[in-house]
Amino acid sequence: MLIRITCCVLLLLSGSPVAKTCEPLSDTDKSSLTVRLYEQNERPKELAEFTILFADNEEIQYLSGGELPAAQGETPLELGVKLTGKLKPLKQKRYRAALKLEVGERVDSADPQTQLVRTETLEIRSNLERGVKKRIHCGGKQWLELLLE
Repeated sequence: MLIRITCCVLLLLSGSPVAKTCEPLSDTDKSSLTVRLYEQNERPKELAEFTILFADNEEIQYLSGGELPAAQGETPLELGVKLTGKLKPLKQKRYRAALKLEVGERVDSADPQTQLVRTETLEIRSNLERGVKKRIHCGGKQWLELLLE
């Protein structure tokens, strides 16, 4: 009830609708993007896998991992897998993906006062189709699979 009242007050104050409805999005209004990162050695090895639920034109932000503690006033270093970006709907079950995938891993340092994180970044601009896997070579022996459902 409080959400509906807030939406109505915002509508009156702004003079324009802020949302099509005051009801929260249900999972049926959302799509899913499954991301898998592989590396080929003797056999393919899955390095990371995750699924994100998103609404059309919604900013995607995903982080699996953590941060190294930083000294006062410094930015912490992120470890793990991070995905940011947007999926814009096109015609007939197709989407335009603008994504940035970052994989960060800690690197040992000879100096105990020094923190090192090696981050590999992949920026993706591609069309995706619902139900069709998209395989993207990432250089070396790694590749990425994207599946939109």
